[in-house]
Amino acid sequence: MKPLYLKVVLADHSVDEATVPAAEREFPVVDGIEVAIVPMNFGNPTGQTEWLRLVPDAGTGIFSVNDSSYKVSRDHFIRVGFLKPNFSKTLKRLIAPAEVTPNAVPLYYPSRLPYWDSGWDDDYETNEYFDGDLIPNTSAAQPLIINVPIRDFYSISHHGARTVYPENTLASYGQALNEGANGIEIDICFTKDKNILAFHDTSPLSFTSIFRPLAEDLPLGLVSPAFLPSKEIPQSVVISDFQNGAYKKRTPRPLQAHDEYDLINLTTEQVREYYHYALVNNVEYAIPDLDEFFAWAQSRLDKMKFLFIDVKNPEWDKKNDAAKYAEYGAALAASVKKVPKLPRKVFVCNEYPEVLGIIRNQFYSIGEARCEFSWDAQGSFLASLGIKDSPVSIARRMNNTGVSIGASLRAGDFNEVREAIRDRDYKQASPIESVIYWVLNDASDFYDAFSVGVNAILTDKPADLVKLLARLKVKIL
Repeated sequence: MKPLYLKVVLADHSVDEATVPAAEREFPVVDGIEVAIVPMNFGNPTGQTEWLRLVPDAGTGIFSVNDSSYKVSRDHFIRVGFLKPNFSKTLKRLIAPAEVTPNAVPLYYPSRLPYWDSGWDDDYETNEYFDGDLIPNTSAAQPLIINVPIRDFYSISHHGARTVYPENTLASYGQALNEGANGIEIDICFTKDKNILAFHDTSPLSFTSIFRPLAEDLPLGLVSPAFLPSKEIPQSVVISDFQNGAYKKRTPRPLQAHDEYDLINLTTEQVREYYHYALVNNVEYAIPDLDEFFAWAQSRLDKMKFLFIDVKNPEWDKKNDAAKYAEYGAALAASVKKVPKLPRKVFVCNEYPEVLGIIRNQFYSIGEARCEFSWDAQGSFLASLGIKDSPVSIARRMNNTGVSIGASLRAGDFNEVREAIRDRDYKQASPIESVIYWVLNDASDFYDAFSVGVNAILTDKPADLVKLLARLKVKIL
């Protein structure tokens, strides 16, 4: 093989190359990495030949190797391994976990960990450097430049620490931050009096509302309203009131209509009168509205760097009720605009592209530009059959900066994650800057998602995610 000289550059593709100088988006590194030529088969090293390791020169920042006896083929790729995977833009170098302090922020991480390979950009279908020999001619004066994309990363608590406190309550969000999350997901619903509450289920008698507590093993779910089965229609409803440290049930009464207790048909006062979560140590935790959440969050922005606003839909038709969704979006945009300081990233998400577009237009109309938008590619029966929209195609069509992909009942979802990451890192025209994956709770899923390059993981177990990252020598703030 011909002599090889190369330089590794960490590249931030999330910034605009036209306005951001190269010195602020491209960072040569030599310390904390290892570089080798590796025989591979679709990303997996093979035992075909030994790895050929390059020698670093700290003075020049160049890695080199000169071994004429080493034979390379189209199955050989350049692999960069990271011994220090935390990159500080402020310090402009890779740092060990012990060096991660507030003075080092903002922190970024190589797009793939613990290794990045030169064939990753197209799943190793082509090889731009080797074909029986080293293709480019390199020298110490003109080294090969290897650009490794970097990304930010967030551990986002799913509805808060809902095994300790009821989901979507301020206590639950605070506990999640204490457990190591640096991001919060908040579900929001629209009320009859045009207020926005932090709440998950818009309709208590929908399929999702009935079966979600069972599917998600929700230990601190709603105890009121409770719906009693009946041979007659309508069925009965029981409301509980909080009195002297316990709930007291009212007399059951017939339900007036199937949607009587949908949040869109209740005022904020009525929601708080009828809806109650299970108690924790005889303490009731109230349903906050969005303004209360933002007021609470102002003193916690040192911990909360990411906010994921999941817009839940009233029982409206997404086309015929466009004006109602516009009203919903206007209320959300107005609430956000009042907030003096937001987390580093705020994403507004919805499961319908049409609805998300309506909501986004309301933000644009009042000049609130601090939020980003992402279509929530949710699992479904059709998705499990492979009948679904492509998250990347929707992001490109809507010019969204984010892609949010659900892991459950979504055939090929991890391939969609990989596709979105490649689009983010290697397609110059791509608007995608953040790939968000939800809801993951197993260490193996954490590892796969983080190592492949996602920007955020939604989880019920942020403490477990932090432990997995620690094993990879990764630390987040």
